[in-house]
Amino acid sequence: MDPSWPYNNYQLATENKPQPTVGVRDGDGLLNQYSPYQYQQPYVDTPESIKPGKKDRFLQWAGDLWLFEALASIISLISLAGIVITLVLHADRPLPRWPFSITINALVSTLATISRSSLLVSVTAALGQRTWARLSKGQNPLSDLETYGGAGRGPWGSLVLLWSTKMGDFASLGAVVIILSLAMDPFIQQITSFESAPQPMGQSNVSARIIFETGVNPLGSISPKAFSQTPAAFISLLTQGLYFDGNLSDAFSRNALQLHPTSSGGNVSFDTAETLAVCSECANLTSYLPPPEHYDGPPKKGYSNNSWRWMLPNEVTTHWTMFGDRSTLVIAMNTSFNPMVLDNSGRLVIMNVSAIIPGWTIDNSKKPPVGTGHPGAAQECSLYWCVNKYDSKMTGGVLTETLNSSFSEATKEPGVPFYSLKPPGSNASFYKENSQLYGDYPTGWINGTFLINTESHKLISNYVAGRLNVAAVSLNYYQQGAALTDNDVALRFYSKASWEGDNPTPKFDMQGIIDAVAQGMTTVVRTADGTANSTAVDAIVPVPGIETALEVFVRVRWVWIILPVVLQVASIVFVWTTVASSKSQGLPDWKSSPIAILFFGMRLSNHVRHEGIEKWSEMVTLAKDYWPEIQMKRRR
Repeated sequence: MDPSWPYNNYQLATENKPQPTVGVRDGDGLLNQYSPYQYQQPYVDTPESIKPGKKDRFLQWAGDLWLFEALASIISLISLAGIVITLVLHADRPLPRWPFSITINALVSTLATISRSSLLVSVTAALGQRTWARLSKGQNPLSDLETYGGAGRGPWGSLVLLWSTKMGDFASLGAVVIILSLAMDPFIQQITSFESAPQPMGQSNVSARIIFETGVNPLGSISPKAFSQTPAAFISLLTQGLYFDGNLSDAFSRNALQLHPTSSGGNVSFDTAETLAVCSECANLTSYLPPPEHYDGPPKKGYSNNSWRWMLPNEVTTHWTMFGDRSTLVIAMNTSFNPMVLDNSGRLVIMNVSAIIPGWTIDNSKKPPVGTGHPGAAQECSLYWCVNKYDSKMTGGVLTETLNSSFSEATKEPGVPFYSLKPPGSNASFYKENSQLYGDYPTGWINGTFLINTESHKLISNYVAGRLNVAAVSLNYYQQGAALTDNDVALRFYSKASWEGDNPTPKFDMQGIIDAVAQGMTTVVRTADGTANSTAVDAIVPVPGIETALEVFVRVRWVWIILPVVLQVASIVFVWTTVASSKSQGLPDWKSSPIAILFFGMRLSNHVRHEGIEKWSEMVTLAKDYWPEIQMKRRR
């Protein structure tokens, strides 16, 4: 070994062991043996004889200053800061829409990978430098080169270092950082979560009616065009109600009879709506219907001794009906009588309807067949004006209204052609310039009051009553469920009759039809009808609502960022403490350089017994006997 080497001088502490003869294989594989004191190199390179290029000099300068490691630490910190800034900017906000469909997860994952990779660059370099510090004073075996050097090559080497040192060396901090860095990406992925939440996207409204004057001209009488305008609106939804066969409690099915507020397809929550409406109520009268009367006297005009009559106590009757070919009555509906059971006190009734379904049996053994009347079924229903208070919302374009309360007590306003409904605690408010034409409202504001024009009420009442005052007879002599009539309304109601087995007494329930009719009429009431009276349009009050759509929001769980932050702090402490320690000892900045390890080995080759040693285990065992020391000589 040339003692004139001006930069590093290597000495081996061999614990007074005899110096062995060592050898170095040449290019032909021959083993040349020399005494470590007799071996002389024919030529020795010195710093004065080597002229590094600009690139190498720059790399040496940057390496001595740890510039690359500093840059790696800065990049790692900036990447982690980028993650934090990104999450702060988007926490509890809608998922961002970036060009090329880049997601926030992709950006965070990329920054996490950059941060972790850059962090490991500086940590592995510092672990390499710790290896040389370990061998610098001749107090540790050469085998530590394997233990400490391996720690910078991955988690397994780091675990070996921790096991070997029992975490009693400062290099253990770097090993812990490398091991825990495996969890850095999963932890950062756990920081973000996503959930759907409503986001405002516009406004919508649902209508409510305050004053009803359909078909009335500005003078207060029925418009000449009333019957060409008003029934057109009612016919449409009244007919839909008659033939509605869905479930009114199902929002999607009920939607066919309801208002259709405009929206962009989002969800809308409306303010509470108070509006004029049409309500319904029904009662079963079958228990009040006596058995039928049989006429057995001499034949008279309109009936014979094969005639029967069903009559309720309030004189709602089928009249005498003959059993015969296409003359056997199967349903009779009457809108001219007051109800028996329903209490309509204080109500402004649009229509009362009573229906009777006779019970029949037929004896086909006789010619012609003979029919016998049996107890039938009966029901009564009412349609009346009311003020309903709804909680309204729209989901997926389907309006759902939940009835909160209903008020139906009506009074006649003195001196004006209006009925009024004044629900207690009503917040309804409507301004009309000629408000005194509607009652005692001198300020123009009509508050807490809902008005129905008397003529409009008659118009609607007469129309609906006329539609439901119907009857139908049986096909042939008699066949259950088979009616013969040109009146579609009678056929529709008769379709609600049913029979069980051989029991001739039918079951009958028209509640569903009447409820659907009331719903359809309510929708018409809440819709502008375009008649001559402007109040028919401007007495509709829009009830506002905020339209929202489900949007994905970014949620941040900051606790998961603790590990990445701790690793950043630990890596900075470890790296720059190592740099300071290395500089104070005057050690060369070899770090994890493979060429430095190669040169170090070449300089040791003349002092280590290595003849025939090829196995790793043998090398490690032998390395434990050598305790190298790096002594620094400062350049002049």
